[in-house]
Order: sequence, then C-alpha cells, then structure tokens
Amino acid sequence: MNTLQKMFGGAGCLLVSGASEAEVPVGYAAFAGVVFTDDTEIATLDELIDDTATELTDASWESVALPKQALIIFSNPVVKITLTNAGDMLMLYLDVTDYVEQGG
Repeated sequence: MNTLQKMFGGAGCLLVSGASEAEVPVGYAAFAGVVFTDDTEIATLDELIDDTATELTDASWESVALPKQALIIFSNPVVKITLTNAGDMLMLYLDVTDYVEQGG
C-alpha cells in the first residue's frame, strides 16, 4: 500500500472523542488524522519506532488548539492517543501493522 493510501485509511478509520485514552485496534496503526471539532487538543500519543510504542513529546501540534478540518500526517505510525477535552474529536486513518503491544 502506498503512502497516500495509508494517509486516507486503506484499512479503515477510527473516530476518537473525549478526554480518555484510545488505542488503535491490534494489527493496525494510524498514519494520519483529521480534526472534527474546533479547538481539539492532542495531549499525548504513542508512535511506533523500531516496533516499540514510544510516547511522542515534541510535535508542534501537541497541546495546541487545532482547528476543525486540520490534517495531521504522523511521522511514524500511531497506536495510542489521548485527547485533552470532553468535546475533542479526531478521525484516525488506519493501515495494517504487525505490531502487537507487549503483554497483549
């Protein structure tokens, strides 16, 4: 699957909403996301680096009020994400991966 197909959900989508942590289903990872509500904030996310889920801490779009319809293309595949506010919404675009969380 090419990069453009990964960015637009070659294997489906996952709608993330509210302030709780959301995990991408086992066998999948998010390659991009689109903001669905104004002022959505991403508190944290875990990305795959060398088949290890690693918390991203230095992205320019983290902890920033993002506008509706903003497209975020992740540098690495994402397997876990936490939004900040109860009204936040983000659609993640998924592709398959062979990553399986340790102990999972």
